[in-house]
Amino acid sequence: AEARSVDLRCEQADAVVVDGDAGWLERLILNLLDNALKFTRENGRVVVRISRERDAARLDVQDTG
Repeated sequence: AEARSVDLRCEQADAVVVDGDAGWLERLILNLLDNALKFTRENGRVVVRISRERDAARLDVQDTG
């Protein structure tokens, strides 16, 4: 993100605990971030939001690409 002057932000409203395979969760998040950064133009923005919805975790990745 820094090399392409992309503003990368992470927003978290509440503490979120996810029960799952840490390796697969990491791969999933890195894949989403990689795609967002790859398709966002220079000086763009990528925002990652984590939140809770009832008994589930929600991950949103928003970009300007």
